Amino acid sequence: MIYFIQYVRFTSSALSITAVATERYIGICHPLKAKILCKPKRALWVIVAIWTFSILSGSCWLYIITTKTIVLPNGVEVTVVEKRMDVKSSTLQVIYALDFLIS
Repeated sequence: MIYFIQYVRFTSSALSITAVATERYIGICHPLKAKILCKPKRALWVIVAIWTFSILSGSCWLYIITTKTIVLPNGVEVTVVEKRMDVKSSTLQVIYALDFLIS
């Protein structure tokens, strides 16, 4: 879950900053359009869209990453994160390319 949460957080942060910058641009450069475009209901839809997109784009990491518990020689159990071995290399290349292009 850590990788998934990190990717969702990164994507939502970048998109939120972009949305705020766009709203400020409209407010400063086009003040008459801002009265029509910048409303609380639209802001709510933008927030929902940002989080939906972030969760969907980060969900591929839930598919390709898994956890494994290893018992050390001293008896301590350690959980490690690793790439799933049953995922094809071509599938990983597509996922990495899409993640790069989307993010």
